[in-house]
Amino acid sequence: MAQPVRSNHDDATLLVVVCLVREWFTDLSNDFISTATAAQPGERVLAETPSTKGDRPVSPDSLDESRNRLHQLSIFGSRVESGLMNFDLARKLTLRKVGRINGPSDFDKLVAGFKKMRCVTYVARTEDILRLFDEGLESLDLVLGYQLEDSAEDAMRSGMKDNVTSLDRLLSLYQANRFVALLPKRREHSKYYILENDETIRFVFTSYNLSGSRQGNLFIRLDYPSSKVDEYRDLLELYESIRADCVEFPDLRKLAEHVGDEAGEERSKALQVWVTAESESDEEEQDAVSLTIKDIVRQALVKMRDVPETEPLQSTNITIRLPADPAERRKLVDATRQWVPQTTSIDELTFDPGVVLASGYVETSRKNEVVNWPSAWIRRDERLIIGFHGERRIRTADDMSPEAISRGLKGIERYIETIDRGQTASVKIKERAKAMMGETLLFMFSSPLFNSWNRRKRTVYPDRVGPPDLVVTGQAGNGKTRFMEYCLKLMVGEPISTLLNAPETLSMSKVRKAIPRVLSFPLVFDEVHGKKLTGADMAALIRSLWEVWWSPDRDIPALVCLGNDLERKDWMARRVKFVDYEVHFVKNEENERLLGSLFAEENDIYRYFTRQYFEEERKEMEEEIVSLDALHTARATIRALYRLAGLGAPPLYFLDKPVEAAYDIGRERWIQAIEHGQIDMIMTGNPWFADFKSGMDRQIDEYRGFLVGIKHRKEGNRLVLEVPDTFQRWIGNDDAEAGRKILLDAIGNYEREKAARERKQADRERQMRRQTKPRGLRRLLGRRGDGS
Repeated sequence: MAQPVRSNHDDATLLVVVCLVREWFTDLSNDFISTATAAQPGERVLAETPSTKGDRPVSPDSLDESRNRLHQLSIFGSRVESGLMNFDLARKLTLRKVGRINGPSDFDKLVAGFKKMRCVTYVARTEDILRLFDEGLESLDLVLGYQLEDSAEDAMRSGMKDNVTSLDRLLSLYQANRFVALLPKRREHSKYYILENDETIRFVFTSYNLSGSRQGNLFIRLDYPSSKVDEYRDLLELYESIRADCVEFPDLRKLAEHVGDEAGEERSKALQVWVTAESESDEEEQDAVSLTIKDIVRQALVKMRDVPETEPLQSTNITIRLPADPAERRKLVDATRQWVPQTTSIDELTFDPGVVLASGYVETSRKNEVVNWPSAWIRRDERLIIGFHGERRIRTADDMSPEAISRGLKGIERYIETIDRGQTASVKIKERAKAMMGETLLFMFSSPLFNSWNRRKRTVYPDRVGPPDLVVTGQAGNGKTRFMEYCLKLMVGEPISTLLNAPETLSMSKVRKAIPRVLSFPLVFDEVHGKKLTGADMAALIRSLWEVWWSPDRDIPALVCLGNDLERKDWMARRVKFVDYEVHFVKNEENERLLGSLFAEENDIYRYFTRQYFEEERKEMEEEIVSLDALHTARATIRALYRLAGLGAPPLYFLDKPVEAAYDIGRERWIQAIEHGQIDMIMTGNPWFADFKSGMDRQIDEYRGFLVGIKHRKEGNRLVLEVPDTFQRWIGNDDAEAGRKILLDAIGNYEREKAARERKQADRERQMRRQTKPRGLRRLLGRRGDGS
């Protein structure tokens, strides 16, 4: 006889046993089993009358000995052996059935008419969960158990990536609190189902998985009136004891946080990004070389975060065993060559953890080629360490020097003020250009420290959107690349020979592989093509970086992209910070000599910046301040440095708020387009319409990207502004009446210019006609020739 399998729960928990029968009850004794008219085909009903042998209930053990080889004694032990179930079998009017489930349709018959399900099962696919809701189920509480060494968690996770439409439905049920998926902390081998409607509660004990099989799964079913709680309380409590020892299935929670309240097209895009990122994650996890590299970096971080400034002792070295497969061995040796491993035996490599962390690199599209790139991490004593060419550099000062801080700040000012040498006479554009450079510098200085800000933000705000990535756009010769090289030189302590060449290094897969090597040091890509930024791969990368890949114990680098006329999409709102370099510089000897002298200056400002940054961060934590502006701490830091240097308030180009709030170039672009007739505004009624003229088709998405927080939708070449007041307020800088006046003035300017152009055109046509009319003798002769 098969032995009962104990549940993993405390022995004090009330145990009950359900018999899962392997073979059909073909010839059970007639005095015990009869066919009920209510039974479904393939079901038999346990008798609801006392046994003909007297009041003594028939023991299920005797059934096992005589007719049935019990396939499994699962979770309900003592109740069959003695007590209430035996009594119920003979005396209670509880409906009991024994039957077989040959497939999903048979299972659906058991579920039909019930609104709520709670269950423990090994396997559950998205399509099977949705089918239950299609059949009328209103809520599902699902515990994903284990079958030997296999986890239903893996099957569920894999199934979520198969179909975005189905995933959307599953997520909607989760967000509406109609579907909950749970994971037991310990291995749970039980399988059973609790079904409820207004009148009845049903318990089904079976070996059938939610995703089903067609091999004939036997079941026992118990139905109770919902009002008779005392009769089934112990069965319910057993499920609740399992549930209490569970945690929420993390993938659904992360997905819900990732998608947030997005709707329509944006929701579909967010779901597709999540599926793409998770699928790529699975592919990488299957790569033994990638896993080994991650493990080496993980061990190195553990050692180096606690190690003082001195060189690590030999005992801190990391030793790994090489794969037995020759091809895998070659791949691992090639992938770790930059870390200068030492061969300690024929099958082992040893790494200096300091060299591992200080030798970051990024792969290119060329085979076996990499680009040396800095890495960065924060030591536990609040020191930012930047690694470059295998050397660790402490980029946090031990104490503050007002003189050194003053020299450093003055050096930065001299560089930013080179804007005055640019080709523009507009004071407004010069001021805006300086603010863009100031914002760029604060972003770059903060970027290795963003992970700390993101950890604090996540504790306060449920939104998974992390710090924005930076996009620097402007025409060639506007100083983007040179100023970025200057910022990197201040951060690292020496010039970086070249930025990352986007065509060779910018892709979702390459960035993902670079993360464990560069840690929190920003990845700066130059020569980004305009279409690249708005492509599917970049959309997936930008959404995935902080919203899917980041975790509190895993540092992520910020992305910086430089290019000419980079396009914008509305999904970039909050995820991307745009800075526009509008001032052009003539490349001549005088300007080049000036820039060369600025690069040559010794400037240690970054060491003082990071020290003060940690101090400002401590203050914010004490005051429980977490700003949604990722540069909030950097802005406070720069003000503090100016005070410490005795220089007073910082220049106006170091803004107290995000540059996009102070200088909304998108608003200016909209007004200019309206003034030039590229956008035709229809402002009567509600909603308003913005019709883009011929030739502006490709710019519609770009102009949509400027409408941050403004509800709208696209219909062909028209944008429907669904809340006109919000649009007016944006145009009027929070003043709706001022915004309406600005719009009417822009429309009026276009109409006046259009009328003036039409008058000039009419004048030119009249002038041409006068010039072509015959005059004098020619006119007289012309009339005679006509017979006049």
